[in-house]
This record gives sequence, structure tokens and C-alpha cells, in this order.
Amino acid sequence: MSWLRGSVVLAVVAVLLALGIFHVRGRDHVPDSAADAGLPPPLSWLHAVPPGDVVPTPLTGSAPFHRLDLRLMGLSRHRDPHLVGRVGSEEITTREIASRHPDLLAGLTEPAIEHARGRGVRWLVERTALELEAKRARRKLPELLLLAYESLPAPEQQELEQLRARFGSADDPEVVAAALTMWRLDRWRRNRSLIVNAAAPASFLRRVRQDELDGGTSPGDTPVLRLGDRVLTQDEVHALAGMSELMVRREYYDVVKRYFGKRVSEHVAQERAKLPDGSAEAGETDALRDLPPVTDEELDAFLQTHHDYQKTLAGRELAREHMAVERREQAREAYRQRLVQAARVEFLLIPPKPPVVSFSPLVPHEVGPARAKVQVVALQAFGAEAGVQFAAVLDSLFEAYGDRVRFVVLPHYPQMDAIRPYRAEIGLYCAQEQGRFRDFFTKLRRAYERPHVGELERKARQLGLDEARFRACVSQDRYLPFIYENRLLAERAGIEGGEPGLFVNGRFVEEPSSRRSVLDAIDRALDEAGIPRNR
Repeated sequence: MSWLRGSVVLAVVAVLLALGIFHVRGRDHVPDSAADAGLPPPLSWLHAVPPGDVVPTPLTGSAPFHRLDLRLMGLSRHRDPHLVGRVGSEEITTREIASRHPDLLAGLTEPAIEHARGRGVRWLVERTALELEAKRARRKLPELLLLAYESLPAPEQQELEQLRARFGSADDPEVVAAALTMWRLDRWRRNRSLIVNAAAPASFLRRVRQDELDGGTSPGDTPVLRLGDRVLTQDEVHALAGMSELMVRREYYDVVKRYFGKRVSEHVAQERAKLPDGSAEAGETDALRDLPPVTDEELDAFLQTHHDYQKTLAGRELAREHMAVERREQAREAYRQRLVQAARVEFLLIPPKPPVVSFSPLVPHEVGPARAKVQVVALQAFGAEAGVQFAAVLDSLFEAYGDRVRFVVLPHYPQMDAIRPYRAEIGLYCAQEQGRFRDFFTKLRRAYERPHVGELERKARQLGLDEARFRACVSQDRYLPFIYENRLLAERAGIEGGEPGLFVNGRFVEEPSSRRSVLDAIDRALDEAGIPRNR
């Protein structure tokens, strides 16, 4: 009978369209439901999903990456993937570091980086599989996901009772609603995995064979994986791995650089010891002898930016002595650098740079012009402690740049049983359904005390939204599939645990809760695009 009900819905929608009762909504619209999107009855593969663990997505029979080295980590362009640099005639390699100090690099390479890359590539495989399935069904992916979600069966009473124990009294309507939300989320994860596995066979992803790697290419252009007919390069895998991999590569680079610097100091000390008695000390003394004294003009300029020295009577002379000490240290470092240059030191590693991350949100919240040259992607978890200050920053950015910058807001949630941020994000989607995302965002930012459906309904009522429509949307968890996809996007980018994330034209902002850091990042992007700041 499900096909009959679907046919009736389609017929009714067709009649309403013909009468002009329905109208085409703008880009702030999200489909109300599968029926609103004009979808057919549930497909056969969306029916019974057995209880148990989520069906895993088969990627390959073994790890999808080659054993990591400096080239594959994007830290070197040298043909020798283990060479760190040279000090005189001696070569320093990562193998030497691992041999002499086995604990120094432990945990910094393969496990952490492959976890980040594996998660990023898994996301790409799953998204590709979902898009293939949508293409086969001749539907857009958001429509297909809503259809699959609406096909979920009703939960067993025993399942709900077990979930209610997480949230409190089983007699509380809010607890009942929270348990149902968590059940839907868990069951949706299983159904989604079933769809992915149906479209992504185990042979879908494979490594590029070692003999296919061109040792002459730069690290960024190095082919690493094949996804169907598509070849993924090193740079693309870095972008997929997001900030989690970048943090590990930065730490690895810093550790290796410190070790290399230690070896340089040892070499310089050995070379100094070979000089005639007293000549090394004499060279340093000569470097310090001709230092000019600190002038009054230099001291005045220093005091303008170092106000603490002005709090005591002797502060001026203390500041002069501080400047003199710094000048001597700079002279010693300059002398040391001359010795290093004479020792023929060559450090070959490339500092890791943040990848330019691209996002493919299904149904994002948008503020600002659709074709703006500057795009800001914000990953926001309402209700998480770290997201409170970030929400205030984000709201102020809408005011300052909303006419020149396109903001894409992706609400996600930090963990499976975090009902507070999840409820807020459902409310945002249900408000967007009525074209009021930004107003509802501001309401939540200013006051979001309890993750109760009643509180969200009260805010919707204050904004003049259709309360019955809003209540139905929230109670059905209608846009759960979109929020789950946002969560996977956030994790792929390395944003976890409820932490906020901000990307300006794909570049990660290191301190997203700092308004100054965010303003500087947006202004730089505006300057690059030749757009006036005007804020």
C-alpha cells in the first residue's frame, strides 16, 4: 500500500502546483519532507535493516596508504624520502633519528596521520557512493536522503526504554522525545551505511602502486589513491585529512627541526674546538665589541610599547639595560649563524601549510550574496561550551560583512548523545524551512538554556513562525540526515568535540572564537579579491 499512498501524494502535489497554491521557494528553502520534494514511495533496499553494529564501508583489504615518509607527508621534495638535511659532509635522516631516539617520533607519523587520512578518504568514498545511488534513482541527494530517512520503521518499546535511561525519568515528555531522537539517529546511521555499501564495492578504492609513483614529481602532485577512475594526489589527500593531519605534520616538522638544530650546534662546537686556542672566543668578542649603545631615541620608542617600565623610577634605566642585553644576544646569534654558514648546513624540510579545504554541504544555512568572491564556512555546535563565544562572533560577522561575504553555516553536534546542541540545530533547520534561519540563530545565541522542544517552540513563536509547522518539524527530527552529514564534514575537516571551526576561502582560521583573528582573515581575503573592506 506504500506505493498507493505515494501515488496519491504525488497526484495531490501535481494538482496544487497546477492551481498555483504551491510556489517555488528561494535558496533559503529546504524540502519539508519527501512528499514535499515529490519523491516516489520508499525503494526496496531501504526496508528492514537488521539491528546491531553499523555496517562498515569496505575500502580495501589493507591500509589504503603507503608507508609514510617525508615526501608522502608533504615535508620534502627531495628524491630521498628520508633525508632531513646535511651538516658539513654528514647526512641527517629520519632513520637516524628513529634509531638514536626511538621515542622521539613515536606516535607522530603513521597511526595519527593515517587515521586522519583514512577518515577523510572514507568520507569521500561514502559521499561518492551516495551521489551514485542518487543518480541511479534520478533524484538529488538531499531528496534521496529525506526519502530514506522517512522509511525508518517505528522503534520497539524496549529500545526506547533503554535509551530513556540516559536522560532521566521515563515519564518526562522531554525524555521520551530525546530517546526517540537518539533512536532515529542510531537507526539512520545504519540505513545510511546500507546505502553506501550497496553503491561502493570493495574494489572502489585502491592505492596507486609503488611503481606508479613518479619520483620526479613534487609532493603535492604525487598520485596516492584511485577512487574509481579518479586519481587522488597528495595535496587532495591532505585537504581531505583536514586540520587533524596538519597538526601532526606540524609537530613532526618541529621535532625533526629541533633535532637537526641540535646536530648543527654539536657540529659547530666541534668546528670551534678545532680552531687555534682563543680564536673562537676572540671572534665572538670582536662581534660584541663594536655594538653601538642604545640611544635616547631608541629608548623612547621602546617605552611607547612597553609601558611596564614606566611604573618605577628606575624603569628607564632598566629598559635601557634590557635593550642592551637583547642587542648582545642578537650579535651572538649573528656570529653563530656565520659559523653555521661556514659549516655548509642545509635543511631540506618544507614547513607544512594549512590545506585549502573545500566543503560540499547538502543543504547549508546561507547568509550573504550567493556569488560572493569571499566565502566563510562556519562549523557551529550550539550548546557546546566552546560554541558560545563563537556564535557571538559569527552573529557580528553577519552584520559587518553580510553584504559582501557569503557565510555558509553548518550546524553539527559533538557526540552521539548530546541532545542539547542537536536540538538547537534541528530548530535552525526548521526555522530555515520558513525562511528565518538568521533570526532564529540570533535568538539561540542570546539565550539557549535548556534543550527542550518547548523552548525552541517559544522562540519560534516570538519570531512569528508558523508554530504548528515548526512543532511538527522538530518533533519528527525532520532534517536529521543533513545534520549528520554536517557532522561528518566537520570530523573530516578535523573539527571535533564541539569545537567551532571557521574557514575563509577554504583556509582554516586558527582562533575562530577571536573576533580579531577572524576579521583579519576576512579582510585579507577581501584584499586579495580587490573588494573594499568598509567595516
